[in-house]
Amino acid sequence: MFSSRIFSITTCLARNHHSIASIPLKSNLKQGYVSRRIGFALRTLATEPGKSSPDKPELIYHGSLTSRMKAVKVFSLTTSLTGLAAQPVIYEQAGKLGGTPIIVLMCGFVGFFTFVTPVLLHFITKKYVTHIHYNPSTEEYTATTISIFLTKIETKFKASDVKVPDVPGMFTSFVVGKVPLFVEPTMFSDTEHYVKIMGYDKPIDFRLNKSEPIESNRKGGTNN
Repeated sequence: MFSSRIFSITTCLARNHHSIASIPLKSNLKQGYVSRRIGFALRTLATEPGKSSPDKPELIYHGSLTSRMKAVKVFSLTTSLTGLAAQPVIYEQAGKLGGTPIIVLMCGFVGFFTFVTPVLLHFITKKYVTHIHYNPSTEEYTATTISIFLTKIETKFKASDVKVPDVPGMFTSFVVGKVPLFVEPTMFSDTEHYVKIMGYDKPIDFRLNKSEPIESNRKGGTNN
């Protein structure tokens, strides 16, 4: 009798242990299934925005002199502001030293570094393109230049809007509308964009536009 009770108790414990152990296993299976579904959903959401990435403008050009040019302009503007702030003191001291001639000399010296230098630097660097972005969906380029006050100036254009001058001017690679721009051919990440912008992919016209004078000479010869 006692042995049969022990057997029944151990059997019940074994069954309960089996049922209790099976609960976490089922829950773990459910959790694994749910986690897999959540992971799939997250991967799906993460890949959907990537479809629009080709429509975003991509950087295809970065000027090698961009950082140096900005540093020089910052230094020039800093010296100009310092010169403007120090002008009253300089004029006062110049008046004490020698009167009007010294004042005129100091005004010319300080004014050159205060006003002429930033304008001269801007005249030289205003055509330099620091960045070019390309939008594949619209086939549009955006060229960035820097103003005299270090603000960005963006010029949007297409390859059909570009005009390459027959005689290139100083620091001029091509012209967009009335805006001359200067780029470094070696700084393009893809040279095909440079070829497309400069029109090198177009057929070459070997005619020298001398057809009209030739025709007029022929007409003159027949009349004689």
